[in-house]
Amino acid sequence: MSGILTVTLNSTVDIAAKVDVLTAGRKLRCEEPHTDPGGGGVNVSRAIKILGGESTPFVAVGGPTGDLVLWLLEAEGIKAISFPIDGLTRQSFSVRENKSREQYRFVLPGPEWSENMSRRALAEIVTLASDKDYLVVSGSLPPGIPDDFYIQLTKALSANSVRVILDSSGPALAATLEHSKHEFFCIRFNRLEAEEIAKHELSDVETIEAFANDLLDRKVASVITVTRGSAGVVMVSKNETISLAPPIVETVNAVGGGDSYIAGFTLRLFNEDTLENACRYGVAAAASTMTTPATELCRRFDTDQYFEQVTKMTCDK
Repeated sequence: MSGILTVTLNSTVDIAAKVDVLTAGRKLRCEEPHTDPGGGGVNVSRAIKILGGESTPFVAVGGPTGDLVLWLLEAEGIKAISFPIDGLTRQSFSVRENKSREQYRFVLPGPEWSENMSRRALAEIVTLASDKDYLVVSGSLPPGIPDDFYIQLTKALSANSVRVILDSSGPALAATLEHSKHEFFCIRFNRLEAEEIAKHELSDVETIEAFANDLLDRKVASVITVTRGSAGVVMVSKNETISLAPPIVETVNAVGGGDSYIAGFTLRLFNEDTLENACRYGVAAAASTMTTPATELCRRFDTDQYFEQVTKMTCDK
């Protein structure tokens, strides 16, 4: 086995803080902030490390904030392959209001990419992924990158055996679903993303299964996963539909749950576990992340404990 490569084209410095009450027009004195490297693939690699695995993150960075992303990753024992971009790596921030215990998340767009930068990134990712077992492409695309970037990537990798796991949203996800022909191993949606694509409510396992089967029939991917927060996860493949309910936890943090799911899921597959157990471990990792403060991700001990508490309902096709 040669490894896992994660890709983050729109990395960020994640800043999390707390304030007593959010009030317009006043200076709000926050508690000590917590700073982490962020972006979908970055968080996946961080969570894989926490869970005892290893991966190689490919991270697009620019300026002092980009340097900070790399420094923060190195502080966690993760050596990234950096891809220099024009402009400054973005910052994102979340604020938790102590009075209501609600979390507010603010996500900035990131710098504009040129056509040349997109071509160079594509070529580098293809080279790096050509001998990997799994490639995780996760997070938003920055402005300027064509919406069909992921299609270009999987077509360029079609002669390789790497399994590509996609976790994206917006126009890039829509373009991918429109043009893909069985180039992805797995695509993860959250419920809102899935409903935007389906153009109707997906309120139960049966409607999610129908949505997933349509994508499978169109040969978009081999596995479709829809995560539903406290309602659990539905995973559909050619041979089975698996519905999982997460352990009951108190939600402290809404940042990074999906990334932790992908990390646990991918790591278990890389370690040659079953699809069912990979999905269960992903659910456990996501549940653990919900209990951690600020922008902290999952914890290994908690994830292992929660794994045993995930309730499984399997329906063979």
